[in-house]
Amino acid sequence: MSGMLVGGIFWGHVSDGIGRKPTFFLNVLVLGVANLISYFSVNWQMFASMRFIIGLGSTGFMAAPLMFEYIRNRWRVFLLLIPSFALWASVMSAFCYWSHDWKLLNISIAVASGLMMFGWFYFVESFRWLVSNGKVHLAQEAIRKVARVNRRREPNLTKLSVVIEKEQKEAELTKSLRVYSVLDLFQTRQIRKITILFALIWLFSSYSYYGIAFGVQELSGDFYLNLFLVNIIDIPGNYVAVLFNTWGGRKWTCTGFYALGGVFALLVGIFKFLNLSISGTALDALALSAKLCVSAAWNINTLWSQESFPTVVRFIGGGFISSVSRVGSMVAPQIITLSRDIKGLLYLVCGIVCLLSTGMCVFLDETKNRDLPDMIQRHQTRSDTRKNMKHAQKY
Repeated sequence: MSGMLVGGIFWGHVSDGIGRKPTFFLNVLVLGVANLISYFSVNWQMFASMRFIIGLGSTGFMAAPLMFEYIRNRWRVFLLLIPSFALWASVMSAFCYWSHDWKLLNISIAVASGLMMFGWFYFVESFRWLVSNGKVHLAQEAIRKVARVNRRREPNLTKLSVVIEKEQKEAELTKSLRVYSVLDLFQTRQIRKITILFALIWLFSSYSYYGIAFGVQELSGDFYLNLFLVNIIDIPGNYVAVLFNTWGGRKWTCTGFYALGGVFALLVGIFKFLNLSISGTALDALALSAKLCVSAAWNINTLWSQESFPTVVRFIGGGFISSVSRVGSMVAPQIITLSRDIKGLLYLVCGIVCLLSTGMCVFLDETKNRDLPDMIQRHQTRSDTRKNMKHAQKY
């Protein structure tokens, strides 16, 4: 987790500097090489060092999601229907049940990373990033390649000429003034509010998500089965989140799921703290329900936060809040240790921070059906936001 904390800020700057595609595949390479070296670890110091590098390489997947900027607003939420993290975490749980040799786990991830590197020849760079950095010709080539791969007619790019010229002029002007950094996330009142609130929500989400996952030994029944269930429960969570998002948008979907997750977690904590009589199965069901709600809310929140940051600092912002969230995931194991003496503490804290996240979501703006912002706006009113949403609905 310390590697992911450092990697969040580092890869955010790299992604906004050299592009989404190179950053993504550089992370794949780091992940594969570090896991391969871990296989040959001769002592715990060597293994721990490689775990730090693995954490460093894992964060770039969140700091530079290639698909995010390919897809229009109305379809972007359906990316959650591809439960990649939950599915492979569940597969790894089954793998651990089959083999207790940690070296095989490292080598399997290294092999998978090697296969992923072939994707370099298939994927194209984000055309939004290319336009924002003045590389209009490359953006047009990327759009044409996407059309060919999808067997669609090549779009008439002359219709986009006015927009592209405007974006290019703004990008050139911006680049002549400064190179963006994490300090720009606190430049204006609006982006400062976005940064602080999302950072706190991610901090609380990370604690809740990993606290329940790492605290799987507190559940009753077989350890490996519970580990599998804690991960697989994210898949229906993703589907439910998409369903509610199509009706209520990012803001109220997150608000509702954080509230429900907080209630379920508090119930588990109260039952454990007061040592009330309840079956182990019922308690596990409440804990898994809390995990489902937190996972659903955090997945929508990931999309919501990326849509809220302007293109020029989008992945600097995403990397920053990802780094902050790792503090929560590092605190979680310490609370798990304290829970051995204070029963239910893990879930009581989880419930409280989920309810705090609920309150903070209320103060953030909805991004559903709104154009992605490209530049940092010094003064943006609510009427401007409503105009953007009406304009986006046309497409």
